[in-house]
Order: sequence, then structure tokens, then C-alpha cells
Amino acid sequence: METTQNNTTPAAPRMTAEEISHRMLDLIGNLKTPDDISAKNLEIATGLKVYVDSKNPNEYAAGAKITDTWSVRIMVTAGVKEGEPSNLIFSFDDQTHSSASMTPICQVDFDAYSKRLTELGFQARPYYGEHNRLIYWYFTRGKVSLQISIRGENRDKVNHDCVSMIVIDI
Repeated sequence: METTQNNTTPAAPRMTAEEISHRMLDLIGNLKTPDDISAKNLEIATGLKVYVDSKNPNEYAAGAKITDTWSVRIMVTAGVKEGEPSNLIFSFDDQTHSSASMTPICQVDFDAYSKRLTELGFQARPYYGEHNRLIYWYFTRGKVSLQISIRGENRDKVNHDCVSMIVIDI
């Protein structure tokens, strides 16, 4: 994905995990049509610069540094044809690839996300895989569906669920 005209990557802006979590929850609360996650609307909602792929204007992304270990990434693939859904992936990424503690990004934990989404009219249900292992939580409201992946905060707090990724289809 090209980020500027000379194809250099600018320094990632800083944002707190709490701030981006609240902004994403507000964005999700306002979702009704695929246009609601247009590049312009995503930039307004998140406060982050959105970079549009010069080869495919239906793909765009934004990101920010949370800590030296954690960053946030948002990627969108917009539906091309009328009625084709758009997809947004929001993720907290461990830049060390070492299964780092999620404490710095878990101020807004899964319980807070779930509570807010329920207040916004979403219905929740867990999705289990093999051996009855929780794979993700599935939230729906009208034509908006979310898959929220969670993981334990750290080795000492494995049962404190933190949001690691949200996949939105609209």
C-alpha cells in the first residue's frame, strides 16, 4: 500500500488504547451502511490519517503506535459492487511478536466492549471451535456483524479478557 506520493512511510502517530477503543465503539455504534466506513468517515471517526491504496482505492488503512510494544491497525476493504459488503479489521498488534502482556491495551477490556455493544443494540453469542474452545464472540445488529477475538491479559491474568481484534462486515 502506498502511503505518500514518494512511497515513504511517515512516523506512526501515538494514541492511547483507551482512546482508540472508545473511538471504535462510537464508530461501530453509528454503522448502518458500508459508506459509514468510507476512508473519509474512518479518518473523522478515529482521528487518524487514512492512507488509500493508489492501486486499489477500495482498500485503505490507518494505524498508530500505542506503546513501544503495541500498535493499532485498521484496514478496510470496501465492497466494489452494489450490495457487496465492506470489511473492516481493527487489531492491536504486538510489534515484538512475543505474546507480550496486553495490560497496556486492556484498559477497555472485553467486558466493557460487550457492555457497550449490547447498549448499542447488538446481540452477542460465543462461537466455539474444536474441543469447545472459544474462538471469538459474534455480535450482530441488522446488517452489521462483528467478530471479536479475545485473549488473556497476561500470564498472571489469563482470565481477564482483552480485545485483540475486531472484524466488521457491513
